[in-house]
Amino acid sequence: MALTGNLLTYNDESVETDITGWAAGGNTTIAQSTTQARDGTHSLRLTSTASGTISANTANRITGLSVSAQYTASYWLYPPVQVTAHIEVDWYTATTYISTGVGADTTAPASVWTQIGAPMTPVATTQQCIPIIVITATAGSQLYYCDEMFFGYPPEQALLNRAPAIVRSHVW
Repeated sequence: MALTGNLLTYNDESVETDITGWAAGGNTTIAQSTTQARDGTHSLRLTSTASGTISANTANRITGLSVSAQYTASYWLYPPVQVTAHIEVDWYTATTYISTGVGADTTAPASVWTQIGAPMTPVATTQQCIPIIVITATAGSQLYYCDEMFFGYPPEQALLNRAPAIVRSHVW
């Protein structure tokens, strides 16, 4: 099910078709998995090659951002052991990296789906971004499952963006 307000494509959100919309960061391999899924039948599996930071980011930049808008960046994580995790967003002009927004670390308990996320506000001149899943692996060869990846308007703002204007008039 596509999440309301999500600027990621449905496949990038859910990886139900494939993982072509995602790229592995350092110390990480990625794959599509049916072992765990929060929604649908597939998730994005990150495997640590050693202990330390592992990550995956969208392979394509999200475009058409508004510097005056507040966005939400999040994902659901199913870890094999208790870990800390957060979300990051790299901000870009049309061609150049500007800075990185970093969400607070969240402790995710073992074998439970936990939502990791943060509000994100683009810096001036931002036109594009790349959301990044970040997890602190405790050992090599650990399997982490991510699903329902999201970058977009907070749910209540998404509804406002979709809702038609209502004009009421009263005759007194």
